[in-house]
Amino acid sequence: MDNSSDFALAEQFVEQTSQHVFLTGKAGTGKTTFLRHIVEITHKRAVVAAPTGIAAINAGGVTLHSLFQLPFSPYIPNTKQDISHFSAAKLDVIRRMELLIIDEVSMLRADVLDAIDATLRRVRRSSKAFGGVQILYIGDMFQLPPVVKDDEWAILQQYYPTQFFFHAHALQQIPPVYIELKKVYRQQDNVFIELLNRVRNNILQQSDFETLNSHFVPNFIPPKDKKYITLTTHNYQADRINLEKLNALPTQLFEFEGKIEGDFPEFMLPVEINLKLKEGAQIMFVKNDSSQDKQYYNGKIGTITKISKDEIWVLCENETADIKVHTEEWGNIRYSVNQTSGEMEDELLGTYTQFPLRLAWAITVHKSQGLTFNNVILDISRAFAAGQAYVALSRCTSLEGIVFQSLIAPHAIQTDKYAIALSEKERSQNELENTLKIQKQIFWTEKLKENFELVNLFSILYEFDELLKDKFGAEFDEARKLSGEMRKFAHLQEDTIKKFQNQLQNLCANPDIVGALRATPLHAGFEENGDFSAIQTRCQKAVEYFYPLYINNLLLPLRQNIKEFYGIKKSKTYYKHLLEIEQKLIIFIEDLKRVRFYNKPLIDSKNLQIPVDEAVIKTLPKTVPPKKGDSAKLSLKMLNEGKTFQQICEERGLKESTIMEHLSHYIPSGKVSVFALVPKEKVEKILPLIDETVKSVTPVKEKLGDDFSFEEIRAVARHWAWLDKGNLTERR
Repeated sequence: MDNSSDFALAEQFVEQTSQHVFLTGKAGTGKTTFLRHIVEITHKRAVVAAPTGIAAINAGGVTLHSLFQLPFSPYIPNTKQDISHFSAAKLDVIRRMELLIIDEVSMLRADVLDAIDATLRRVRRSSKAFGGVQILYIGDMFQLPPVVKDDEWAILQQYYPTQFFFHAHALQQIPPVYIELKKVYRQQDNVFIELLNRVRNNILQQSDFETLNSHFVPNFIPPKDKKYITLTTHNYQADRINLEKLNALPTQLFEFEGKIEGDFPEFMLPVEINLKLKEGAQIMFVKNDSSQDKQYYNGKIGTITKISKDEIWVLCENETADIKVHTEEWGNIRYSVNQTSGEMEDELLGTYTQFPLRLAWAITVHKSQGLTFNNVILDISRAFAAGQAYVALSRCTSLEGIVFQSLIAPHAIQTDKYAIALSEKERSQNELENTLKIQKQIFWTEKLKENFELVNLFSILYEFDELLKDKFGAEFDEARKLSGEMRKFAHLQEDTIKKFQNQLQNLCANPDIVGALRATPLHAGFEENGDFSAIQTRCQKAVEYFYPLYINNLLLPLRQNIKEFYGIKKSKTYYKHLLEIEQKLIIFIEDLKRVRFYNKPLIDSKNLQIPVDEAVIKTLPKTVPPKKGDSAKLSLKMLNEGKTFQQICEERGLKESTIMEHLSHYIPSGKVSVFALVPKEKVEKILPLIDETVKSVTPVKEKLGDDFSFEEIRAVARHWAWLDKGNLTERR
């Protein structure tokens, strides 16, 4: 952990207030380190998300669009969000979330953030901004901006002055606390750091351009003992350079096919599905070494010294020993709620396995964001977006390691005026610390009171009522009677809860407590800051009172009713929903154990346990997840048994994209025909666009449009590979 004052200040705002926070900082100041630290230490139920698939994978989270089920079309402010398609699991995650961490926020559009706000308010049934969820924004507005198409901006400009997230309507009343990490770790040379600052703010002097252009070297040929990577502004430039360099090598070409298991969308793949490499190729590692050896990291550059169909060896600059590269696995996750503890968990939807390598004679500025290089060739004369030049320059550890392919003109350095205006809103350290002291007291007082709220209980009881609305017959009369008794009991507790919350409010308003909560030292702990024993004792007694009360008057009667429906076939679905309500009730009761104050657990819970009733099956039978690779084999077996693609999807309860990936994997070997998966007319339209130069299906997808899926195109590409082996004389 970094103990710098701005790092510690940001941590306390996230952990001990409900304030929204915008954590920013120049390139190389430790924003990613802060994200990982918060995820590791937070006591809040946190979810990590990002605007793009690659950013989400790198941050260890999910995309914002998948988390909130957002369409890719522009969002018009104040439009009611449709949540009818949200699964129960998705609703649970959103309702229990306390902290949403958004990484790479410079690429987040204002309308997307407003759509998130509207979704959170509706799902959480709250009028508070973002439904009461705290938002931690992480990013640098001087780096890459959001991507907005012209036709989209034609609509959005009627509602927003810019596309940037900070112009979202949701932020106008509650702007986040602006905290900037200032210590630069990537560069050590103060002269270079100051030059980067002037690039960042677009205030370069003539002497600065002369300094930069002194590194212009026409027709530069890198020395053999140094590994240079070219940064370009466009994908086609980087692809052309890499392909030319690879083709120029006289060594044998090897192809490594990545493996997708389960659900892992094409646009999120961190490495090509068909990776082409040769001995002598310059590569870059795109993932940190997951083994104990820790021999490589994301962004490390080297040269392939030995390669076969099974092994790859790489030698990196200034090292004497080759690295034997092993395949790495990336996970596509979604968040779920543990049905026992109520805590947030990562659920693995699918994995992608491939060698963590990318050709690295060239890479785009966009893909270089977050990486560090010692030697860089910059081709940024065609910089088209604000922040591109700054991102490119700041990737390098020193000015001496930079070579320009062309002279730098003033128009290549662009900074958005709104990003500059936002940076000017930074408050002084003293002002931030004073705000923290006040907000810390407010947060922990409100947090204490919230622990005993009945809002979630009434939501559960409402769900029970709704479940019974269309149920008729004597067997449901008792359930309906129980539902009424449970609601009556909950309402009887409201006065007791209100009185207790007032007692907590008064205890927290004690001058000694207020003084302790507003203690100056950022790192002062619970014990150092005062005696909170009165609050701890009161809360312990309250939990010991309410915990058995809820069990005896809510949980046990519900369980007794559940038994009445066990094994009745016509009530199978109803029984399943009853079990879900029981689990939510258990989580509500168990949440009493989570009572904290000033980030210290207050409750001794060893004598507080939910009784186990063996007569009630607490969870529905779960299928044992298949071993890696077995799931695809099962899909193939069902196809060979004569089942159609749609029948396999329905019977297995899996997405079409997942089954498509299972089966298309067998196309190159001839075990599956592409026509069993993709309509003939689509195959005939896709096939002419596929040849040996296709390294990614994305360009093909862009040409064909939304009527063709990534999975269909990939299946046809694998069909082309089958044809290319000589299985048919006609390819098209």
